[in-house]
Amino acid sequence: MCQSRIKMRMNIILDKLYELTNVFINKNLDLSNHRIARKVLHIILSESIQATNFVILIEDEFEIEFEDEEIDMDFFLSIERIARLVQYHLLKKNELV
Repeated sequence: MCQSRIKMRMNIILDKLYELTNVFINKNLDLSNHRIARKVLHIILSESIQATNFVILIEDEFEIEFEDEEIDMDFFLSIERIARLVQYHLLKKNELV
């Protein structure tokens, strides 16, 4: 796949994750601001049921399933990291179809 298509797809994934995260926390924040996004992810991570529900929301939206090993503290470091994992699973899913 051409690099520009992958980059474009990453932008779409990021936009969708920003939207999902804002809906999840019931706010309208600029999550492209890394500092704000990190604080939001930290709050989500602070309650395990919230973190689990957030992961399920992402999996349902993108019709993917993360590996258990991928869902750790590092998962919640940044929305960009989550987007890379989503992109990886989407690409993997498309190769299997």
